[in-house]
Amino acid sequence: MAHGSLIDTTFDVRTEAGGRDPDSHSATLRRYHQLLWSKPLPNGAAFDLDARLHHKSELGEFWLSSDAITHTYSM
Repeated sequence: MAHGSLIDTTFDVRTEAGGRDPDSHSATLRRYHQLLWSKPLPNGAAFDLDARLHHKSELGEFWLSSDAITHTYSM
């Protein structure tokens, strides 16, 4: 890990997940997402996530996840 870096880009979160889905079973990946996605918003409000990637404030209640289902279409 680079000196002073909060995220180790060489760490393989799949090893921590033990063959399971890293999005659900890697505490390190969840912590990295918390660091990356918690930030001040353009209106000055803080968007801070807890360890479960959850935010609740006057802005609303949000549960974030790195999982996504995408559809691709081709002709």
